[in-house]
Amino acid sequence: MAFSSSAPMSVPSPSPPPRPALAPREPRSRRLALVAADMLMCFCLATSWTCFASHVTAVIAERTCREDKYCLVVEVALHVYGVAGLTSVLAVLAFALLLSNTGTWAEKKELLPGFRRIVMVEVVFFIAFALLLDVGAVLMRFPPRNSSHARIIASDIFDGGVLGLEIVTWFIMFPSLALSARRMSREAAAQAEIGPPALT
Repeated sequence: MAFSSSAPMSVPSPSPPPRPALAPREPRSRRLALVAADMLMCFCLATSWTCFASHVTAVIAERTCREDKYCLVVEVALHVYGVAGLTSVLAVLAFALLLSNTGTWAEKKELLPGFRRIVMVEVVFFIAFALLLDVGAVLMRFPPRNSSHARIIASDIFDGGVLGLEIVTWFIMFPSLALSARRMSREAAAQAEIGPPALT
């Protein structure tokens, strides 16, 4: 005679659902690099505009150099121009190093929408003012007539080319590049905070 077992059958408990993957915390060095890049970008813009303003001051003072005080203004403006230009170059290099530390260039390969067209327009103006500068330099070196009026015109053409180059560089190209790099760094930081998608 067969006896049935009265022990209850064990039912396997359902496994808990997988936990979503936690977003990795952004490294402290990366966050500090982003803050430093923002501060350095503002410093780059300030020094570049100081460079432009000092050059304009030197040109205006040189045109009206009739007294010793105006000549002193020219010398001071040229010194400020040299220091600000060198500082801008060093700041740009440091800015690029900070952005490379945030992984911006490796993670984000595309720039802002329509940025290439903006750069092409800037390059066209850059080449135009560079040619104007070269024409002024040639006319100053080899004036068509040996007269002071021709030299003044050549000097005006040269100064116009230099100022045009600085306007395009400091007020158009450099700010657009700095703002684009800042946006890329912010998008890379946001992507790092979101983290990789969870595996299903």
